[in-house]
Amino acid sequence: MGTTLSKGETLALRPASGTRSIGIAVRQRSATAISEIDASMDLSALMVDSVGRVLSDDHFVFYNAPRSPEGSVTLSYQTSAAGEQSSELLLNLSEVPDGCDGIAIVVSNDDAAPGAAALRVRQTPAGQTLATLALEERQAGDGTAILAAAVFRDRENWQFRAVGDVYGGGLGEVASALGVNIS
Repeated sequence: MGTTLSKGETLALRPASGTRSIGIAVRQRSATAISEIDASMDLSALMVDSVGRVLSDDHFVFYNAPRSPEGSVTLSYQTSAAGEQSSELLLNLSEVPDGCDGIAIVVSNDDAAPGAAALRVRQTPAGQTLATLALEERQAGDGTAILAAAVFRDRENWQFRAVGDVYGGGLGEVASALGVNIS
């Protein structure tokens, strides 16, 4: 089941546990449980340096650019037999370039505010759930994008931090704040 994280909490991704590659998926939450992935919610990742600025516009991984230049971060899509679409960010932490000190994880929906959602962090390829992060209804209702989490270097190890910052201007506002040239 993994650890349940709240805003501000951190989970160590230790090499000793074999965690060198993780998957992050967003799921719509109902009042009782996490349901199927809501295809209207988008996942994005921005690879940033030590001061929180994106390495280059090419290090902004989203639906129109689903792979970082070196392939350490990819966004994959699957369609179930029932026609439901899902997405997952795959992070190969051992392949992240030296100048990248963190990866910002964003949940967005440019048409409307994301509803209550949860992130699931899993070890790949085994699939073991490492953590879940609930994005509170209150947070999700305040804006069209949430800087949900950050995966960052801590010396030779990686950590996952629950962030939960809301941006009313959508994915473009988050990307601009982290240094992406939006044209």
